[in-house]
Amino acid sequence: MLLEKTSALVINNPTEIRNCPEKLITSLFPELIPPTLITENISMIRDFYYNYQDIILKPLYSYGGNDVIRIRDENSIQVVVDLMTAKYECPVIAQSFCKNIDKDKRILLLYGQPIGVMKRVPKISGEIRTNMRLGASFEPAQMNDRDNEICNKIGPELKKRGLIFVGIDIIDDFLLEINTTSPTGVVYINKLYNISLEKDLWDVFEEKASSHQLNL
Repeated sequence: MLLEKTSALVINNPTEIRNCPEKLITSLFPELIPPTLITENISMIRDFYYNYQDIILKPLYSYGGNDVIRIRDENSIQVVVDLMTAKYECPVIAQSFCKNIDKDKRILLLYGQPIGVMKRVPKISGEIRTNMRLGASFEPAQMNDRDNEICNKIGPELKKRGLIFVGIDIIDDFLLEINTTSPTGVVYINKLYNISLEKDLWDVFEEKASSHQLNL
């Protein structure tokens, strides 16, 4: 709300950053995401578990892989949900587990178009979280047909909302998150392909800065 009031340039529309949390904006595209439930209702989470048997529970508002827990035993649901809701004071996300963790990609989009992609590999075997802050490594990756389909479907909506620079997370051909507040990956992608993505970014940012100055 403060960013809406400032005269400083804000790259991504602050109103839409507030309206589009990373784990909620994906609900605009139900055909692209894994089966998902957002609730604090234990009975609904149990029913969801009965349907899929192997699920992920994670807090609605968190980041970096914090408290992302795989559930394969009904008996652990109650304690995990109780701990999450007490700690974060927000609903819990339940998703069917995407089994092919080796198909994890971070794709950066600028004005709704992909400009870079990398594969993320967990630090240790059996780890389900591929976050770089948890020690995951990065490798080159290619955009496949599903990646392009996802980008083509979400790109126009991102542009319409003024979300100029974002990073998306795709696992096993499912869209999991659209990172609007901290779309990291530029440094890693530059290293992988010996490129300078910041050149493209700053061209866009400077163009927006010029328009911003005219509107002050």
